[in-house]
Amino acid sequence: MARAVVRHRPTRRDLDDERVLIGVTAGVLWAVGAAAAGFAALLPGSPSGHAVLRGTLLAAVFVYGVASVVGVIDWRRVSVGRHALTSATLMPLIGLGLWATGGSASYLQPMLIFVLVHEAFFFAPRYAVPLIVELVCVYASPLLYERHPTAGAYPARVLTFAVSAAILAAVLQMLKGRLVAAESRQRRMAMADPLTGLANRRAFDDALGAAAAAAGRPERGRRVADDDVGFALILLDLDGFKDVNDTHGHPEGDRLLRDVAARCAQVVRPGDTLARIGGDEFAVVAPGAGDDGAARLAGALRDAVAAAGARTTVAWAVRPDDGETGEELLREADRRLYVAKARGAYDAVS
Repeated sequence: MARAVVRHRPTRRDLDDERVLIGVTAGVLWAVGAAAAGFAALLPGSPSGHAVLRGTLLAAVFVYGVASVVGVIDWRRVSVGRHALTSATLMPLIGLGLWATGGSASYLQPMLIFVLVHEAFFFAPRYAVPLIVELVCVYASPLLYERHPTAGAYPARVLTFAVSAAILAAVLQMLKGRLVAAESRQRRMAMADPLTGLANRRAFDDALGAAAAAAGRPERGRRVADDDVGFALILLDLDGFKDVNDTHGHPEGDRLLRDVAARCAQVVRPGDTLARIGGDEFAVVAPGAGDDGAARLAGALRDAVAAAGARTTVAWAVRPDDGETGEELLREADRRLYVAKARGAYDAVS
């Protein structure tokens, strides 16, 4: 029986993966280039020789491009290094296409800009430089087989192409570097609380989800294994913070929040996520922490808040004893915090 071809149609989320974006974009360029070259071959003045080879080559390239776009190739499993190797392997096909369509007079030459832009933008210099050198060599290949290699000032055209390729590649590398840096800054800003510099609610939700995912998902009806990795969720709520704002003004309240955040940041572990999730509410996601570890960390956080001149109610929940998902732990810790607030207990509770 014939084996079915499994397709993974790239989604918008997949395109956020650089590897998928490289493959899909390359597929579009190969398919568009092959289609355009095929139509160009039908126009008046186009060379008529090597028709079978030219048609076979264009068909193969077009099919490969379409397969890359529609998901026949699962680009999620292809490393950037293998992408570069694939590009290097396919490059001689371009040289063959140049030969089959007139060599130094080939109408395919302008399409080399597709390959140049793709390689310069998507690959790091350690991959982009050798690939672009190979592309320049492909462009220069008619010098090896042309009967009159200097006709039409082709050596000069090779030189100007090489210089142009180097400059364009450098500019694209610089622009991508700035785009990546800007995106990184925006991501940090989107995940940070502007007042305290701590993680914000979005970053907290991500950290909570990541901790739950790392802890594993037990099968339905089965208890988590004793050796399964757990984590603790700790909630802090400052006591009487509204009075600070009402009595001393919001600038003083902001100063207190910043001081609390700075002191709490000094007592959490490097792998923990300390977040401001509300006006005077803070939370800590502590991967790998059990009940004893959560109690110690809660006490250290309470002392840190006291050193800032405030009081806090602290409550926590631990996976798997208090729940197996982040949502369950958050509900349980919030319930305990509410109970502690209601009874006026400002000590850490669990």
